[in-house]
Parts: sequence; structure tokens; C-alpha cells
Amino acid sequence: MPYPMENLMLIIRPLPTNRRCLDWIRMMLCALLFCAPLGWCYEGDIHQRMTFAAARQFNTCAPELGLELLTPLQVRYMAKTGVKEADSRGVRMFRWGFYERERQASKRLLGVVQTRLHERFDRFVKEASETEDLLAYYSVTGEIMTRVQDMSVPVFVVPIYYSRFWRFSLRDRLSTYPIDVEMLSRMLSVRGCAMLRDDEALPGELLVELADKTIAAIRSPISGFPATWESFWQFGLAGKFGRYGPAGNRFGEKTQFSCDVQECVLVEDDPLYREFATARHLDALDASLRLMRWAQQNR
Repeated sequence: MPYPMENLMLIIRPLPTNRRCLDWIRMMLCALLFCAPLGWCYEGDIHQRMTFAAARQFNTCAPELGLELLTPLQVRYMAKTGVKEADSRGVRMFRWGFYERERQASKRLLGVVQTRLHERFDRFVKEASETEDLLAYYSVTGEIMTRVQDMSVPVFVVPIYYSRFWRFSLRDRLSTYPIDVEMLSRMLSVRGCAMLRDDEALPGELLVELADKTIAAIRSPISGFPATWESFWQFGLAGKFGRYGPAGNRFGEKTQFSCDVQECVLVEDDPLYREFATARHLDALDASLRLMRWAQQNR
């Protein structure tokens, strides 16, 4: 059974404190901290494409809402922040950004590593309300948006520490699943601007709302199977990390697992995968649109 770093001290506490054992502990800590930078969800390119798609739809709706359009430069400042955060190895070593679903509280490992996103998220929201520089404002908005978008990824809201260096598995499969921006943009266009007219959600509310949607999706049935998507992502005890289910970290790939009294099989690029991923991506875009409304209203 793989252990997240928060539980590492529970593993090593019973071991004798001789020199050899201490050296082993140091090596394990270094190895796990080296993999911690991979504890980020969507890759920078996916964040960027989501932000551009949401901005196009927002600018379609802005005149109807009585809000200023986002300029190309403002959108790029938001988008480049998402790329920078998602691809910044050194920063992510000490700031993982997982969601604490029970209390939305901060936690630290060894007093150094921020394992949850909430402390830093709240700091960015405060910074957005205080900054006077316009481009800095949109950079901070991009920081907020990156974290909100990641709440559409199951491993971040369960949460699951998914770097498995001993298995050469350093990515969650859904976080790299291809995003169909053209299809999602058409879906946003069909929805129109109605959802934004009376929306006054704050960033923290959007974060929790999107995380709750993802949690509900994980607990929903896999169509046609006597199983839920918890076959891929299993919740742990309150305040603790979860783990991958019997289907493993194989989202988008062929996998076979026991469900009820039968074997369930999903094939590579199964339509059920596309349906689930598209719904998560669409939820992330909806939240991004609403965050852009907040940003333009509170500038």
C-alpha cells in the first residue's frame, strides 16, 4: 500500500534509530520531496487553454453584463501564471496544493511543506483586493484561477498523493487527459450568458463548489457498471489522504477490476472516459467564467 508523505512518520517511528536507519530515512525523505513537485494537477498547457476558452466566452457575455471586456494582455497575464505555477518544479516542492475537503484548512509536513492549498489561496484573494497595479492584479487572478481549475481533478479533492517514484509513475492520468477546447467552447456558447447574470460567487465559494461537484462525480455510478468512479479514486478518513481504487491510476487506459460480483472492463480511450473528463473540464471552465466575472466586478 502506497503511503503519502503526511503518514511517513507513522511508518518510520517504530524503526531503530541507528546510523544506518537514519541514513535510510534521509534518503526516503529526499526522494519523496523530489517527487513532490509533481504534486500539481493540470499541466500548464491545459490551464492556458482553459483560461483562453473561458475568456472568449466571458468577452461575449461582458457587454450584456455591463462589465468591461478582458483585454488580450490581461488574459495573457492570467494564462501565463497558470503555466508558471503548473511547471514550476522548485516552488511545488514545498507547496503541493491539495484540497482539505472536510474543513478547508491548511496543513504542513515537517513544518515546511504546505500540503494543502487553502493558506496560500486565501493569501492570493487578499492580495487581489489590495493590489493597485492592474497587471499584477490579473497575475494574482491567474494564481487563484489555477487553483480553482484544479478542483475539477479527482486526485486533488480526494486527495491522493499520486507520485509513485518506485513505480516510475509521476502523473495522475486524468490530469493529462486531452482537453477538447473546440467542443467545450461550443458547449459554453450554447449555454449562453444566463449563468453569469446574477452570479456573485466569491473565489473561496467557487473553490468549494467545484470541489463538491468533483466529489459528487467520483461517487456517481460508472454508466452500465455496478460500480462508481471510486473504483479509480477512493476517499480516505476525514482529513487524510485517499488512494487509488482497484482500477488504479489508469484513467484513459485499458483496465479491468472487480465490481460487485463481476469483472468490469474499460478499454483504452473508452467513451466513458471521454464523458467523465469532458464534464470535469466543463465544470472547470464554468468556474473560470464566474471567477472572471468576480475579477472584473472587484477590480
